[in-house]
Amino acid sequence: DAATGQTITKDGRSAISEDPEGAKFPWKPKTLLEAMGDVLVKPDGTEVKREEALKGKHFGLYFSAHWCPPCKMFTPQLSELYKKVTKTRDDFEIVFVSSDRDEAAFKSYHGDMPWLALPYANRDGKTALSSLFEVEGIPTFVMIGPDGKTINAEARAAVSSDPEGKEFPWAPKPVEDLEAKGGALNESTALVAFCEGVREERAAEVKAALEGLAKEVIAKAAEKDEDPSMVFCVATDKEGNIGKQVRKLCGLGEVEEGKVHVVILDIPDQGAFYKYEGGDVTAETVREYVTKFEGKSLPRSQLGA
Repeated sequence: DAATGQTITKDGRSAISEDPEGAKFPWKPKTLLEAMGDVLVKPDGTEVKREEALKGKHFGLYFSAHWCPPCKMFTPQLSELYKKVTKTRDDFEIVFVSSDRDEAAFKSYHGDMPWLALPYANRDGKTALSSLFEVEGIPTFVMIGPDGKTINAEARAAVSSDPEGKEFPWAPKPVEDLEAKGGALNESTALVAFCEGVREERAAEVKAALEGLAKEVIAKAAEKDEDPSMVFCVATDKEGNIGKQVRKLCGLGEVEEGKVHVVILDIPDQGAFYKYEGGDVTAETVREYVTKFEGKSLPRSQLGA
């Protein structure tokens, strides 16, 4: 913005591609409520006012389509969870955001769901929501709070691992399991502790050593309404596909009994990573390690080299 110096959009390329005539210049992204519009629809096609339907509620945006095999697997799980949660509380709703190829397919798919949907005709809204939450694939499930702020833009894994809804509204945990958070590695700096070869008690100690700093990073980001500068993960599954892949790329070798490896992955920085050489993993040594990373005093390594 020439007047304020503030960034209007970080996704100008997509905005221009979708508006070749320049009718929407200067391509300012819609807000959440602008994108959703004033009307939502029930599975039977009945229209409801968005403001009334979602007032005071946590709600999930479910990006999905009937032609998507993973969606067909996830939708029944989500439906069962929705029924369990709404049976005991009245502050939860889901809004289906369709990627179906036509309205007939949308109506057929939505008819099997127990929640609301963005009207299929609101294609601009669907595009705006996908851009707002950087949706790159489906199914994607985003949790929004009653205040309109994002609780978790990647809530699918949290929902899948909580079939009883005990962790509602599925806010991100300070330290996530690597296999559940793997999708974020390509976009975020990540500290990963590999604990596949240690006892469950020791893995819990390592996780606890990361949690204090992880909570601080999340709190600082929340104050600025930004994404955390670093995500924190623990790998505990010897057969985990993401863990195996990251181990290989970092040259960590096979899982060793009693051994904990820690690395900082900075894939956005042309595939960089930084090995932890601090000995025993404690809250203090982890904090020192991250401080050195931020001060650019750790030796840089290249993934796959």
